[in-house]
Amino acid sequence: MNFSDMMKKVLNISLVISLGIGFAACVDSEDLPEFDSKQYISFVAPQLTFESGVGSFTRAELVDDVTKFTVWGYCIPRNLGNQENINMAWEPWEKKAKNFRAGADVLNEYVVNVVGDNTFYDVNNPSGTTNVLNPQKWYNGTEHAKADDYNYAFIAAATPSGNFTMSHSGVVNNSYPVLTFEMPHSSTDINTILDYNSQPDALIGTKFDQFNNSKVKLEFSHIMTGLRFRFHNECTATETDRKDLVIHRVTFSGEFYKKATFSFESENMRSAIVTETKKVNGIDTEQPVTYSGTFVLLDKDQTISAGESDLMRHDGDPKGRSVKFLLLPNPNATLEPSEHAVDDWALGRQKQIVIEYSINGGDHHFFRTAKDFQLKYIPDVNTLHTANFHFVGDDFIITFQADNDSQWNNGSDGKLEIH
Repeated sequence: MNFSDMMKKVLNISLVISLGIGFAACVDSEDLPEFDSKQYISFVAPQLTFESGVGSFTRAELVDDVTKFTVWGYCIPRNLGNQENINMAWEPWEKKAKNFRAGADVLNEYVVNVVGDNTFYDVNNPSGTTNVLNPQKWYNGTEHAKADDYNYAFIAAATPSGNFTMSHSGVVNNSYPVLTFEMPHSSTDINTILDYNSQPDALIGTKFDQFNNSKVKLEFSHIMTGLRFRFHNECTATETDRKDLVIHRVTFSGEFYKKATFSFESENMRSAIVTETKKVNGIDTEQPVTYSGTFVLLDKDQTISAGESDLMRHDGDPKGRSVKFLLLPNPNATLEPSEHAVDDWALGRQKQIVIEYSINGGDHHFFRTAKDFQLKYIPDVNTLHTANFHFVGDDFIITFQADNDSQWNNGSDGKLEIH
């Protein structure tokens, strides 16, 4: 699946400039200058439009509170003498993507602030520390012949935490933009308690083959895999026997991926897990950069009545939001990991889910552990999956399912066992 198709199925974020609402208290929009989008590069606040069934799985920290995004704009590559290669200005991204050794020439890591339905960026202040609208001009005919035919590309990133960095390799004729994303965690002890709410949502947006005759419309997509959890109490209640299931605590521990790269040598983004050299049994081996810890997904009682099912809820509240857990997936994972292979585990290593529960809220608590489990298919970025906990008799059967009814993107069909 290519990146462009993946994004179009999920999340369309159109960026259009309008002024006023957000700063009405401090700036009268009628006093602000208006900028012609055919002369100036215009952006707007992300307007999120989800396909049917997708809206229930959104990260409020990002979707409702996108206060800024960072953008890079490209048009004219430079040669080894740092001179503009005008002959490539008209070329589509597929032909000139690998020639940006000098980096972005139009907008180089500009922070765009978002207030309500409006955005602000200042060409003289790339860091976005002030809420000023002072946009960059498109290349124009005064300085560049036939500038109206120039072909632009824009790459953007947004996250409430974590860290995006942009780089361009120094290899001649093969230097393209590469975004690196790093998770905010640094723990190496699997027993370190981590907050699943601190897992950042992160999106990358692109617009290729953009001309100076319209406003820029970026399309964003999630770079994470989303997990949610559903309890199924398969017991049938009778007049003499009723087994209501009370879940007291659920933890998800493991060694998870910390850094990933997203390369744009073409319009189809290519992702990979970042590695480093480590000794494994005395042998230098490329291993993923990781963090370790235990995420407490549920720590307050949640009751699942006999014959019923429900998503795991935050704080166990039956009317509360469902627990959504985000992880960086390994796009190059294999289904049968070897001892030294870097491309092995799909979501991490030493993964373990522990469920503490009781029957009818009794004093005796039981523990069910799914230890070091593997998956029978490879989760992709921008997809939502459900771990199903089926309580049958006196034990749990755990299955892992790619969702097709409430998802970021189309997943695989069928329920697949965790083993």
